[in-house]
Amino acid sequence: MKKRFIAFYDLFCFIIIAGVMWTIAIMILITGQFGDFDWCVENWYLVLVFAICVAVPVTIMLSLQKIYIDLSCDKVSLFYLVNFRKNEKDLHSNWIFYPSEIESIDIVKLSNEEKKKYTSARFVFSRYLKINFRFGHCKYVYVSHYANWQIKKIIEMLTKT
Repeated sequence: MKKRFIAFYDLFCFIIIAGVMWTIAIMILITGQFGDFDWCVENWYLVLVFAICVAVPVTIMLSLQKIYIDLSCDKVSLFYLVNFRKNEKDLHSNWIFYPSEIESIDIVKLSNEEKKKYTSARFVFSRYLKINFRFGHCKYVYVSHYANWQIKKIIEMLTKT
């Protein structure tokens, strides 16, 4: 069974931002004369606003936080947009794991000192899933941008196996 979870609060903010910006872009597209090069040169600021109103929502859409759970392949993949130079170790260790190895899952709030100790990514909020594995180690998954019902569903799917 495959399931994809997109962070609810990120998605909510994206819908608001995209709604406003794409509305502005459509209004500029309708009222502007983009086929006339002289008009584009005279109104370069409208062309720039149009480009920004199209590009920003697309960029946000591609960088939404996601959790992919594939129980048929026994794999969980996490996607967060972070600085890859600083967080290279998390890309291969903390953001891919296997549900068959999970012993228990708890919701925890980490302090700044605990974030420095247990994770390399510095997220703004502090709600994490502490995933304890059968072999004695644990991983912390950032879930502050997910709704409570999504977190419960994630925990239910991961502990069901």
